[in-house]
Amino acid sequence: MTNLEDIVLRAQLGDGEAYGLLVRRFQDMALSYAFSFLGDLELAEDARQEAFLGAYCDLLALRDPAAFPGWFRQIVRKHSIAIRRGRRVLMVPLEDAAEPVSSRPGPVEQAQSRQVQERVEQAIENLPLQERETTRLFHLDGFSMREIATRLEIPEKTVKSRLYSARERLRYHLMELVKDTVQDNSRPHKKPLLTAASQEAIAGFEQELGSLLRTPSHDDYLRAGDLVCAKGRLLRFMGRMNEAFAAFRDALDIPGLKKNPLTRARLRAEIGLTYVQVSDYDSATRELRYARTAIRKLGDTPALLAAVENGLGMCAWGKGNFTRARRYYEQTIEISRAARCDVLEAEARNNLALVDWKAGRLARAQASFRQCVDQWQELKNRFGQALSLMNLGILEENQDHAIPARKCYLQSLKLAEEIGFLQLQSACHGNLANLALIEERWDEAREEASKSLKMAESIGDRRSQAIALENLALAEIGARRFAETARALRKARKLATQTADAERRVSLDLVEAESLLEQENPAKAGQLLDKAEPILRKSYPLELGRFFRLRARQLILSHQPENARKALREALKLCEKQGNKMEQRRVTRFLQGLDKTPG
Repeated sequence: MTNLEDIVLRAQLGDGEAYGLLVRRFQDMALSYAFSFLGDLELAEDARQEAFLGAYCDLLALRDPAAFPGWFRQIVRKHSIAIRRGRRVLMVPLEDAAEPVSSRPGPVEQAQSRQVQERVEQAIENLPLQERETTRLFHLDGFSMREIATRLEIPEKTVKSRLYSARERLRYHLMELVKDTVQDNSRPHKKPLLTAASQEAIAGFEQELGSLLRTPSHDDYLRAGDLVCAKGRLLRFMGRMNEAFAAFRDALDIPGLKKNPLTRARLRAEIGLTYVQVSDYDSATRELRYARTAIRKLGDTPALLAAVENGLGMCAWGKGNFTRARRYYEQTIEISRAARCDVLEAEARNNLALVDWKAGRLARAQASFRQCVDQWQELKNRFGQALSLMNLGILEENQDHAIPARKCYLQSLKLAEEIGFLQLQSACHGNLANLALIEERWDEAREEASKSLKMAESIGDRRSQAIALENLALAEIGARRFAETARALRKARKLATQTADAERRVSLDLVEAESLLEQENPAKAGQLLDKAEPILRKSYPLELGRFFRLRARQLILSHQPENARKALREALKLCEKQGNKMEQRRVTRFLQGLDKTPG
């Protein structure tokens, strides 16, 4: 009898210590397998916990103890699917091999073992006499069922029956013990959950892919497609964009994958979503449109279609077409609700709130973000919660609530660090930089912007790089280092051109105009403002308050104070309508200073 079979047999009796060994041995496999279904580490942890408890309750149904790994894997799968249907979008499966645990427990494990042993012995003492005797021989003295039958002069079937009966009695007495064992042993304490699970999952992908593609059947090819998509998504989440692209593109070169229409559409969709992450919106749109056409022809894949529609919305957003982005997001919500894809629906609602923010509907956007934060908490999705918290911080900032805004940014940053999502960390540092700029803390703004830039560069996110460089330029303007300002602007413009980011280009025009005004060059600044005005009025009304404030400065330098007052009054009216109290305060302060100036 192997060591595993012996452990399983003892666990079938109700031995909590033996079951603890199984928990420690198979915890990594359970987490990575559940993660490949759910795509969320916290939900995967929930599935792992539930699977271990479910396996304990059904352990007697396992006739062959040596078959525990495959049997337990199916239980993980069952609980993952149950969670996915209730709260998650369809992901893909993974099988991973468990690593044996060390046979040399440390002091903490030894203490836990003694406590478990005492509780098990107490529970055994409460059994009826015959069951107690059989149980003690098997559990405490280590006799096999055959040896017990010989010793007690009873059939082996009777031994098994007594053990079964004892096991049923012990189940409820030991359930709380097993719950404690699962919780204590299934959460890795010494290494970050994300890093551990991600590396385990990727290793599992590689191992199984290699096995599947040696002599693949049709079903093997389908399974391989699932694994490639899961692996690429995980790499993308970790910021390893080049590796994600390579995983998807290499898979398209495998004939058995390329020939399957659904797998091909999924791979093209994943390539498109990866392009979104690096802000290549033209390439992303091309891939996503191809995938959408194929998916519609195939039918019956609403979760994938919703993800593609949401991706197209992000492309439209990135290119400044908020009307089209709204249509995509609304379509995503409709499809997601019908398919019960709660996470995609929540993400699309968050994106719709961003559209309202850009359109100057700040109160509506703020209410939506608060609802999104609550929804993400209900879904136990830390990524979504972090995203909506950051966006809520932006709205608090617009409301001129600096302390709540900073709190939101720091909470979001903490969550982003916990789940290891560099892109969101970059965005949080970028927003902290912007908050420092408003409060004229130039060194702090430069420091936060530099952190944002470094993270964005590490994952190839050109949009975030451009935003970080814009904040750096503004910090340099505040410190009156105009040569550094010009260098940062040149780099940012190059990135904005590469990504076809219309919003960033016009915002950089405003930054350059501000730099020129600080250097008392109203003529050239006026040209940039003339160029920006029609674009802002059409697509970016939230930036008009800032525009009019710069226009007023340009008019003052051009000796047109009355026209400057007119521009500032128009800015005030617009800010009041939008609820943009932060910009309203800045404009009011400017107007008051101007009114005190003679002439």
